[in-house]
Amino acid sequence: MKIAYLEAGPLLDYWVAKAQGLQAEIVAPSGPGSEVCVIDSGETFSPSTSWAQAGPIIEREHIDLVSDFGRWMARHGKQQDYSRADVSPLVTAMRAYLMWEYGDEVPASAG
Repeated sequence: MKIAYLEAGPLLDYWVAKAQGLQAEIVAPSGPGSEVCVIDSGETFSPSTSWAQAGPIIEREHIDLVSDFGRWMARHGKQQDYSRADVSPLVTAMRAYLMWEYGDEVPASAG
C-alpha cells in the first residue's frame, strides 16, 4: 500500500505506531465504521488527527511542514524532497515520517 495514499484515520495511525515500535491494532469498539487504532497501553492512538500525539513525533523527527496555498507539504529532517501535499498538516507529516521509516509502501493490511 502506497504511503502517499494513506488518509487520516486508523490505518495511517497504525503504521505510525508500528514505526515507533509500539504494539498496535485496529479495533471497532462500536461495530463497523467505528474503527480506531489502539496501542499496547490501551490508549487510542491517532496522530493523524491529534496535535497532542503528532507534535512530539514532528519535533523529535525534525519534520518540516510548509504551507503552499492551502495544501501542506512535509519532509523528514533527513530527507531532501517533500512528500505529496495534502490539506491536513498532520496527515502530511505522518506520511513523511512513514516514508522515512518504510520507503514508499507499507504492507497492504494491518497486523
